[in-house]
Amino acid sequence: MRHITPTVKHLLIINCIVFAGTYLLGNKDLFYGLLALYYPLSDYFMPWQVFSHMFMHGGYQHLLFNMFALFMFGIAVERVFGQRKFLTLYISSGLGAVALTFIVYYVKIYPSLIELQSLGFSFDFIKEVLKLDILSDRMFQGDILISKLEPILDSFGYTMNQLDVFLVHFQ
Repeated sequence: MRHITPTVKHLLIINCIVFAGTYLLGNKDLFYGLLALYYPLSDYFMPWQVFSHMFMHGGYQHLLFNMFALFMFGIAVERVFGQRKFLTLYISSGLGAVALTFIVYYVKIYPSLIELQSLGFSFDFIKEVLKLDILSDRMFQGDILISKLEPILDSFGYTMNQLDVFLVHFQ
C-alpha cells in the first residue's frame, strides 16, 4: 500500500476544501468570479486568479479526475523530487497553463475582437455579448440565443442584419 506524501495530501485537501466551499456556501458565481481565471481584458480578471485558478474545478468529474491524477502520479513525483521541487513543479505547471491560455487568447480571441471592432461593433457591445453564458441553458438553440441577443443589440443600436454580416464573415 502506498502512503500518501505530505505535499500531495495538503494539495488534495486544499482542492477539496475550495471545491466544497464553492458549492456549499451557496454562491457559486461569487467563487468563480473571484477565483477562476478570466481573460486579462475582462472586467472579471484579477491578478490573484493566476494562482487561484489552480484550485478551481468545474464540476465533480473535473475534481475527481484531477485529484485521482494528483494522487496516482503526485506521490511518485514527490518521492523522487522531494517536497520543495514537487511544489515548484505543481505551481510551475499551473503558471504554464496560464501562459498557454493567455497565448491562445491573444492569438485566437484578440484578433477576433479587433475584427469585430473593424466591422463597427463597439468594445462595450462585444463585452456585453461575451457575458452571455452560451454554454448553459441550451443557449446554442437559435431561438434562445436570439432572444438573449436582441435586447443587447437594441441597447447598442445594432440590428440582426449587422450580426449576420459578422457571422458570414467568420464562417
